[in-house]
Amino acid sequence: MMEQKEFMDLVIEKLSLLEKGQKALEERQKALEEHQKSLEAGQKEHTQLLRALEERTAITNATVIRLEEDLNYIKGEISKLTKRINEQDLDLRLIKKVVVE
Repeated sequence: MMEQKEFMDLVIEKLSLLEKGQKALEERQKALEEHQKSLEAGQKEHTQLLRALEERTAITNATVIRLEEDLNYIKGEISKLTKRINEQDLDLRLIKKVVVE
């Protein structure tokens, strides 16, 4: 049978192993917490970039809409001018016809 001193030495040895294990767990927990902070910082940066891209996309979309409106206006103006030129061309032909006769 184990003597009391041997038993106490065994208990002390086991407690020492438990302390070492606990310290190792605490170190791993600390490393995980630091890694989590790093991930959170990266996520924050990505969120800021996403918001900036969303804002830029909204500005670009507004610009495209404005350009489409300008283009439609220009097309309308060109159509009006073409119609006036055709009318004036017809008038000139009629004047030439009258002058020649």
